[in-house]
Amino acid sequence: MKHLVIPVMIVMVFVACRKKDTYGYTCTCDDKSSGKTDTTYTIRVQTSGEASYICHDHADTANFYGKNIECNIK
Repeated sequence: MKHLVIPVMIVMVFVACRKKDTYGYTCTCDDKSSGKTDTTYTIRVQTSGEASYICHDHADTANFYGKNIECNIK
């Protein structure tokens, strides 16, 4: 039985440490008052939902500190 535990643990570590696929999403932030692009950057994450969350979090943080921007994934 203990001879089976070690190979199973090695396989589990390999699966857990394997590099996961990431995709690039472009977050564009526009200044609401002028309509011009304020910031554009790329987010590399696994899902579009995660990218959208990070992008909107950036807008919330910037607006808290006095900017008037709206960010969206493009």
